[in-house]
Amino acid sequence: MEGSVEQYTSVNTLSINTDGNEEYAVQGFYKEVFLSLLDSKTVNVNRLSGKVKAYREMINKYKASYYRDSSFTPIKLPFAQQIASYEATKIQTACTNAIIKDFGNKLRMVVNKLIGLKQRISQLTSDLKKQGYSKEETKAKIKSNIQEPATQLKLAISLRDIRRIPKKFQDQKVIINYIKNIFSAYPETYNFKKDSIYYDAVENPGKHLLILN
Repeated sequence: MEGSVEQYTSVNTLSINTDGNEEYAVQGFYKEVFLSLLDSKTVNVNRLSGKVKAYREMINKYKASYYRDSSFTPIKLPFAQQIASYEATKIQTACTNAIIKDFGNKLRMVVNKLIGLKQRISQLTSDLKKQGYSKEETKAKIKSNIQEPATQLKLAISLRDIRRIPKKFQDQKVIINYIKNIFSAYPETYNFKKDSIYYDAVENPGKHLLILN
């Protein structure tokens, strides 16, 4: 249960505005999502903190449609606050560990799929074979024409510098828009440690939760 409505509300939140929604990718928000699944007494809103009010306001935007789409009925649960805190910690820990462990590889994999790396290599290999190129010549062509530009593209993403994107990708709107969406997930003033998104994801995993979603 702990991941369902949390994922639902997070995705909808990000579709509205990625910039500035890092505040919802936190343990306190996950706790409120868990509590929203319960059949509990109404709490005097005047006793809630500003953050909790904001969390609940965001959750309430999507809670009714979640209940409807999933045919979910709120349940009664003793010790709800304690259990919610525990489940929220589990979610936060799982997200943090996933970023530290998989962020770099997943981002590279997505970029490879976005530019059709395997298909390009396969097509060029086939074309060069028909033209009588040797294996060594083919490897060199693949490296210079496909692999090196792909590496430069990943470096541009890592540096958060759209000007570094290789020319062969600059007129491809799907790729450019995807990269812009990655960049917009971070505040304009945020700088990656050592100018590397991959290094920063390990050092500051909480800053990259929006990309993971």
